[in-house]
Amino acid sequence: MIDGQRRPAPLCCKFVFLFWSPNSINCPTGLNQPMCLLASKRRLLAVRFAWLWLAVTCVACSPAGTASSSTPAGSGGGSDPGNGISAPPPDVVEGNYGPIAPGPRGPGLLTAKPYDPVIELQNLGTARRQTIQASVPFPWGRVQDIAAYAIQGQETSWLVLQTWPDHSVRIAQAQWTETLAAGSSHSYQVVAAAPTEPVAFVPHTVFASGLPVIGAEVVDTFGVSYRAFVEGQGETLQSTAMQRTRRMRGYLRAAQGQGIGRDYLTATFYVTEFRDQPLVLVDWLLGNDYLGADFPNGSSDPNRYALGSVDVNAASFLVSGAALVLPYRKTQDAIQDPILLNGALTAFQVLQNDYLGDGQMRRYRFVLHRDDLSASVGENALARATAAAMVEQPLRPMATLSNWRSTHTLGLLGGGQNPASNAVQRADIEFNAWRDQTAFYGAFGNHGDPFTTGQTGTPRNGTVTPELLHAVQSRDARLLEILEQKAWVQACRPYHLHDLRVEQGNRLFLWDGVPVYPGSRDLSYESLGRRALVLRNDIYAAYRTRIQPGVFRSHGFEHFDVEHWSSDLVFDYYAISGDAWAKDEMRQLGECLRGLVRPAFYYTKDLLPARGEGWIMQGLVQAFVATGDLRYRNFALDRLHNIVERDRPREHPSAALYLGRDEVRTLFPMPHKYYSPWQHAAVLYGYLAAYKFFGDPMLLERCKDAVRGVDYAWVRSYQDPNLGFVANGLRYYAPVEYLGQSVLPSYFDSTLGARWGDGPLVGAHQELQGGLFLLASMVELSNSSGLRALAEQYATHLLRLPLDENDHWDRWFCQMPPQYYR
Repeated sequence: MIDGQRRPAPLCCKFVFLFWSPNSINCPTGLNQPMCLLASKRRLLAVRFAWLWLAVTCVACSPAGTASSSTPAGSGGGSDPGNGISAPPPDVVEGNYGPIAPGPRGPGLLTAKPYDPVIELQNLGTARRQTIQASVPFPWGRVQDIAAYAIQGQETSWLVLQTWPDHSVRIAQAQWTETLAAGSSHSYQVVAAAPTEPVAFVPHTVFASGLPVIGAEVVDTFGVSYRAFVEGQGETLQSTAMQRTRRMRGYLRAAQGQGIGRDYLTATFYVTEFRDQPLVLVDWLLGNDYLGADFPNGSSDPNRYALGSVDVNAASFLVSGAALVLPYRKTQDAIQDPILLNGALTAFQVLQNDYLGDGQMRRYRFVLHRDDLSASVGENALARATAAAMVEQPLRPMATLSNWRSTHTLGLLGGGQNPASNAVQRADIEFNAWRDQTAFYGAFGNHGDPFTTGQTGTPRNGTVTPELLHAVQSRDARLLEILEQKAWVQACRPYHLHDLRVEQGNRLFLWDGVPVYPGSRDLSYESLGRRALVLRNDIYAAYRTRIQPGVFRSHGFEHFDVEHWSSDLVFDYYAISGDAWAKDEMRQLGECLRGLVRPAFYYTKDLLPARGEGWIMQGLVQAFVATGDLRYRNFALDRLHNIVERDRPREHPSAALYLGRDEVRTLFPMPHKYYSPWQHAAVLYGYLAAYKFFGDPMLLERCKDAVRGVDYAWVRSYQDPNLGFVANGLRYYAPVEYLGQSVLPSYFDSTLGARWGDGPLVGAHQELQGGLFLLASMVELSNSSGLRALAEQYATHLLRLPLDENDHWDRWFCQMPPQYYR
């Protein structure tokens, strides 16, 4: 009898010989296209005419095993448009699905009145007077006018971050200014108040004459300096009576007649001013985020001309006109001590003898303070102490666990079950382990987020990030620093294309992040100017002496992986912080999804493996909720109606969303078809979220199918040749066809044994639990009592009630509705 213990996944290794010419990648039989593309991307030599590369791929025989495509390996379900294109992709018109039904809809029930939000805050640093920003969640339909609420006893401004489908407030940021004693703890009530009229932002008097001089400098391979400075008013992204954030962008340029003859990288500044504080907060992104174009048609916009990966002999933040300049996380980010330059500029060097990959950026934060000549000595001393505290011990207020849980606002689907009894100790261990990992830091450290997006065990996937979940459960706001830094690291992933906007008929395919880079395939009809740089005549080759090949092309950071798509870190960070860059990044990720999952011509025009479809859907919902842009809703529903519904094997009794073909890891003899029930966990999470926010009933039907797929592959009272008697289990791989004939899922049991994965009820199967319970809890299933009973039954088997302490801390259990607690 199996005891259900969680065991680490065993490794399975493949040795794959890839023969490569400059014009093609041939994927060996048995290796599906996404895996082949991934392997080739990571392992091709930088030397373009290499003849042979031995690739060794080691994956766990569990969550990271990528389902085999039903499309023949290497064909990609469409043309390889980079080589021998005869015609462009056809135009595709995006559907218009009208306004979103206001709801409410499950998962999640409305909160019973009254609802009283509470914000908790710890000042871990010195005494300070600071404008505080706290995200406050609200139930569906409760708050239409956020100006009718306030932090009790405080003048309060509000910034709405997310809304429900009926346009009521989902999450809003409360802003107020208060003096806090050193080491103090505070609790604030959010209360109804007399509605207030919006008030325009007025800068602090110390900035009435203008901001400090803010700029950036890079030095190229030959020692030439390029600079950019903040000019003009920029674009206002957020504005309340208390604070204003503007985005200002520049292109680094050398003196006339020097250097490369064009701009050399970009500098984007998010400048936040405060009415009540004599300082500005500057978030600087050094970027190689050119959009580019194959045919810029003489445009004067530098964003239309790609640069490609380039050397950075040095990069520095420049400032003048501030009495105090303080870098955030100076040691961890390897920021050097300031140096005074000619012209009264102060430089903080952040990179030396390095490079920046195409599509890659790097984020830094600085606090710029001015003394207030009209204030007292004590007031100026407190203001300086506040500036120092903002970089040494930032304030991270949080709503309570009961607030997040009762409003169903954690992630997209809610959750946040009762914490483990030792949650405080667990959070302390978690934070200290993260903080002490010095390998995470440095100029391009990963800060704890895996460099590779496709990871065994799917650590980057879920419905809410463990960092936010555990912070709320433990009330330990230090864990939000982990969330912040992992979200900031997203800037380092090589997919950033400034002003990217992908319409359905675009000729762009973003499978590899930027369309073409050294060692990549040439897959996209429109290469955004990269084909000319990489494959034809690299006029900037002399500026690429430090660029690393293959997996190191962007310091080891990878772009997205379709079957492990995750924008969770950025989404949760925006929800808890209101960070303006994070909202921009969610829009960038939404556009990348539109450019990755193309509706015609390319590989992704056909149905993808179930978990790919599920995580893609979740990403599109996140992009919509963060930005409010209906284009992401329309794109998601286009894929659902025009591709998923067209391609899914609707007649098969398993109701599986996707059938894979001839996957060697199944051990089934060839030729065969199969499906993986556990992959439908991603379908449950992505499609339930889409149903909740979009309201299309077809989404709910596909979630019901996920239950049917689990039921079809379930095993009862089985005598396993290795494990003994197994009362209940779920197949990791379930065969559906062999030699062109339909077979039952038990067809190979007598010869190969049931294909469990890690075990009958563990490993990847556990991803299903929260989704099955969420589905079962929905009132929409009131007329499907049999299906509800099945969902509850299988979720209970997988969960193995009663819950233990580890379950309460686990990301796959966090959505479990409270009626199922034991």
